[in-house]
Amino acid sequence: MFGYIRPMKPELKIGEYNAYNAVYCGFCRAMGASGALLRLTLSYDLTFFSLLALSLKKDFCGFDKCRCPVKPFGKRACVKNCEELDYAANLAILLLYGKVLDNISDGDKNAFAARLALLYLKPKYKKAAALFPDEAADITEYLQKQSDAEKTLASIDACCDPTAWLLSRFFARLSESDDQKEALSRLGYVLGRWIYLLDAADDLERDTKTSAFNPLKQKESYSQEEIKAAKDDCEFSLNVCISEAQDAFLRLELFNFKPIIENIIFLGLKNSQTAVLKYKNKKERKLALNGKSI
Repeated sequence: MFGYIRPMKPELKIGEYNAYNAVYCGFCRAMGASGALLRLTLSYDLTFFSLLALSLKKDFCGFDKCRCPVKPFGKRACVKNCEELDYAANLAILLLYGKVLDNISDGDKNAFAARLALLYLKPKYKKAAALFPDEAADITEYLQKQSDAEKTLASIDACCDPTAWLLSRFFARLSESDDQKEALSRLGYVLGRWIYLLDAADDLERDTKTSAFNPLKQKESYSQEEIKAAKDDCEFSLNVCISEAQDAFLRLELFNFKPIIENIIFLGLKNSQTAVLKYKNKKERKLALNGKSI
């Protein structure tokens, strides 16, 4: 996951903003239980997954106080330790291990650092895979599907599909209800397509310079105007994904954090998309992602 699924913070009420941060801190603490360095790999996407998992449970575990290792003075509100956060943390470990393996197989220029990371992650991966073998198998299959699609220079739709398929399966497991499963599966699928396509647009300029694979590339070199045009061409498909995500959200029965998730689906996705497509400057993009005017 790439960190694009985030709220439009200025549109959150103070209580909603604090609750979102409490989920983020609770997820961070769950990651830290498996290793302090894992806290550095936190992403907004998996925070959203944690939020969604918590929202589907009638018996919400409640809030607690915890001390932040980054801001150690005073305690912060966080969601109590619970199975939903532990599940998200284990998924994060499985995904991270798979990503590092994939980077090594792709000949990552930082292969030495990746191999050191692999040594650190391997025992944590084994533990997570033993707890969630189906999810570990899904990630292995996803990586193979993604590799096959990219090696064969498949169409953009075919390249998006493995990420969409994986998120569809992960999201569907969050509920036992058939109706909920169907809506969750669709939500995961369209968000997976949106994430992959937006990431491809985000990386297009860099991948053109480094000759790396990018499903949006149709030739070896691009002018700045051509890169902008290629990104603009993605916007219709990205908007369709957001529209379908909104439809899937409306079919869900949520018991907690509904206004926050609604903010993310109806405002946050579009805001992240605009920031990625419009701004290249890091400072400007950061301001845009946080919903601040530039």
